Amino acid sequence: MDLTPSNAQKDIADSVAEYLAAELPIERLRLAMGGDTMVDDGMWTQWASMGFFSLGVPESKGGLGLGLIEEFLMFGQFGSHLTPGPLLSTVLATHLAIDGGGEDDLIGRLLAGEERVGLRTGRIAFDAGPGELVLSVSEKGAFLERVRGLTPVPSVDPTVALAEVEVGEQVAHVDGDALQTRQWILGAAVLLGLAQATTRQSTAYAQVRKQFGKPIGSFQAVKHRCADMLTRCHVAESQLHFAALRVRAGAGDARVQAAAALQLAVDAARQNTAVNIQNHGGIGFTAEHDAGLYLKRAVSVEASLGPATQWQAALQEPTRMEFA
Repeated sequence: MDLTPSNAQKDIADSVAEYLAAELPIERLRLAMGGDTMVDDGMWTQWASMGFFSLGVPESKGGLGLGLIEEFLMFGQFGSHLTPGPLLSTVLATHLAIDGGGEDDLIGRLLAGEERVGLRTGRIAFDAGPGELVLSVSEKGAFLERVRGLTPVPSVDPTVALAEVEVGEQVAHVDGDALQTRQWILGAAVLLGLAQATTRQSTAYAQVRKQFGKPIGSFQAVKHRCADMLTRCHVAESQLHFAALRVRAGAGDARVQAAAALQLAVDAARQNTAVNIQNHGGIGFTAEHDAGLYLKRAVSVEASLGPATQWQAALQEPTRMEFA
């Protein structure tokens, strides 16, 4: 089985990366921290026009007609560039609206960027706004509700808004665990992007930072840590691509493969973001350095996906593997 993305798929990921690097560098994120919103309406609408919300949506519903592979490659870039905003939950909500037979008007508003959808985990909502929608996902199904009220709570990640949420009417729902499985794939992609970005950050720093007249990358303690970071990325990336192919094929082991991909991505993001700070030494621990932002985002993304017991339980489920 070929796990290598096609040239067309690589082009999609590269174009997203180029756009984010040019239009939303970390310097701009830092300027936006502490404001009312990290992503204004103009940028959100621009993202909609670029296909961020419609990439995996069927053409018959107004989307670009691509699939889960292209979606996770795009979300990997969102992780690498610390892209703020409720992108994951809005994309998932669009799939919910389509799969659950939602009204075309709701689907159209989501694709056009006229609705933002926060993600609800228990009583806490991630990046939800007053009067907007909030998504709840579990192995039993998923549903969209209208936000009635919000009480902000402190967030470890300054680029993610947290709040206790009160909800009103239910707008749409879907039964089954398919949406949660997609959430695991796309969430794993974001975490993998964080792990890859910190690997690049560490290796670049190890080549220019010198001690005793030599680059620190020449010392075993540093070079071995960087090598381990890269290995974790390769392992997580291979499993993620395999899982996405199994989900796309509707295979009997799709859910357990997605759970395995998420677990590996969580481990890679946890360890790589922490090791990246260690590799940078004292400066890496300061608020002024970007290394800490990656660790905080990794914590935030993992928390938004709910208790780890959910995907760990899926790893224990009997599976039926079918190979052509």
